[in-house]
Amino acid sequence: MLEAAVEAGVHRFVHGSTIGVYGISNNGPVRDDSPLQPDNIYGITKLEGEKVVRQFFDKLPIAIVRISETYGPGDRRLPGCRFKGGDVPGGCWRFRTSR
Repeated sequence: MLEAAVEAGVHRFVHGSTIGVYGISNNGPVRDDSPLQPDNIYGITKLEGEKVVRQFFDKLPIAIVRISETYGPGDRRLPGCRFKGGDVPGGCWRFRTSR
C-alpha cells in the first residue's frame, strides 16, 4: 500500500496503530514519549507495522495514529459498562451514542 501511495501521489498516508505499543504502564498516564514496550503479539505486530511505515517518511507524508480502546454496542469485552446513561461501575469510561 505504501509503494502504491507513493506512485499515486497520495498527499498523506495515515497508519492506524494502537496504544498497545506501550504495553502496560505502571507509571501513570501514557504519553507520546513513553517507552515502547508492547507486551503481547498484537502490540508487537503493530509496532513492527509502524517501523515499516516510518521507512517511507522521506517518500511520503505519513501520520501514525495510536488508537486507544474502543467500545460500542454489542461489545462484551468491558462487562459492567452500559449505554444510555446510568452509573458505570468498575471504573469504566462513560460512553454516549449519537444519533
